[in-house]
Amino acid sequence: MIAGDQLTVLNDLIKRYDASSVHIATEYEPYGANRDNKIEAAGIKLVRTGSPYAVAPGRVRKPTDATPYRVYTPFYKAWCAHGWRKPAEKPEIINALKPAADDRNFPDWKLPAGTKITPAGERAAIERFKYFQKNGLNEYDQARNIA
Repeated sequence: MIAGDQLTVLNDLIKRYDASSVHIATEYEPYGANRDNKIEAAGIKLVRTGSPYAVAPGRVRKPTDATPYRVYTPFYKAWCAHGWRKPAEKPEIINALKPAADDRNFPDWKLPAGTKITPAGERAAIERFKYFQKNGLNEYDQARNIA
């Protein structure tokens, strides 16, 4: 993880590793999309591969007017009918670079006051699922449809 101005850091890495492009997942939120547009405008080639979502926003729309679904159940049915790509094949070999020691230092970022981080890991996920089973599962079939 490297902290710093995005363009400066990317240009440094491109020079250091003689890279011709930067591969990313497509961003849909305004911050990420604007950031990526600025990076491309600065002359850095971005290769968008896939999405961080199970189905990319906007890919499944209502057939009547091509607008996004606002209720989960009809969206889910349309998504199942639309289908999805199969997972990528396992690569034969991965030519990974070993990062410089300086690139392996995690910055000491301070969280804004009041920020709560959801615990990570399998144990925490199981606890959250147990909580959901006890406190949310009975209403899920209706609550999930609220946009």
